[in-house]
Amino acid sequence: MKKYNRGFTLIELLVVISIIGLLSSVVLASLNTARSKARDAKTLEDIHQITLALQLVRSNDPNFLFPGNSGSWQCLKSSGTCWGGGYSANAGVITALAPYMSNVPRPSPPSGTEMYDAYLYLPNYTAYIGSSPPGTYIIYALERPFPGSCNGYYAGAYDVGYYYCYSFIDGL
Repeated sequence: MKKYNRGFTLIELLVVISIIGLLSSVVLASLNTARSKARDAKTLEDIHQITLALQLVRSNDPNFLFPGNSGSWQCLKSSGTCWGGGYSANAGVITALAPYMSNVPRPSPPSGTEMYDAYLYLPNYTAYIGSSPPGTYIIYALERPFPGSCNGYYAGAYDVGYYYCYSFIDGL
């Protein structure tokens, strides 16, 4: 008497495929969340490093001022514009930071959000920004929503899925 291998039925195969599909979608969603959190953590660490370098530049300045054009927002990159073309770069700030940082870090936004290609910097501002005191600030974008994400002040939603924050470096 011959024995035949039964094999799998169509229903069994469909159930297995659907379970694999469900598990892979859960894994991919978790992976995207982890990537988003990693980008935000990198941004916050970049802001910390830039802040330290700016404070070193100011401590060596004879007038005890931060580098750059006082009271105007500028991109922390050597040339071009940033944040949708609304702000210009200041190569002098990059030059002033060079002894303290080999490269000024740039944000690493996900694809399709190239407007966040540099951090915004406001040195020696003499007026209040909302309820924030006069001083020097850096603006940066995060993917995680307020509250608790900003390592500084929450400024609002800038684009779909992005929240921008400003970090107070030091007062005047």
